[in-house]
Amino acid sequence: MSTVIAKIAAYFRRDPTADWPPHCRVPAVLDLVEMTFNHVPIGADATILRIFGRPANSKPFWHETFSYPQSGFEVSAPQGRVASFVVFLAPFLPSSGPWQPASVQLIAPEVGSLDLPTPTSQADITTFLGPPASTERMDDDFVLRYALEKH
Repeated sequence: MSTVIAKIAAYFRRDPTADWPPHCRVPAVLDLVEMTFNHVPIGADATILRIFGRPANSKPFWHETFSYPQSGFEVSAPQGRVASFVVFLAPFLPSSGPWQPASVQLIAPEVGSLDLPTPTSQADITTFLGPPASTERMDDDFVLRYALEKH
């Protein structure tokens, strides 16, 4: 099935997340040793996101985004596969909607684990993980991008 037809079918089909349990706030565990986010690996089928409960946004399979503002994270899942996780930290929260800051634990190889403080600064992250591959400033927010490889 072509991508366009699959996208149209996803829009018109019943939202599969309607039967998922309600979402309850969960801490975010970003495990850079196992390369998982709360045990969810990049590339997994998006139905695995059921473990987080029903997302706040409607038609997430069609939008290819699963939003969990109560827990402060969002999952991108183009073509039904988990592609990335965005974690929102205080004081850098989206202005759209009632986002709460994520409670984040980072686990890194050869470094250990760190519970990020609230509010979190760029220095909190770079002191633990080192310099990012790239940094992007957007108004008062910043995006740190790390090139991660599974060994």
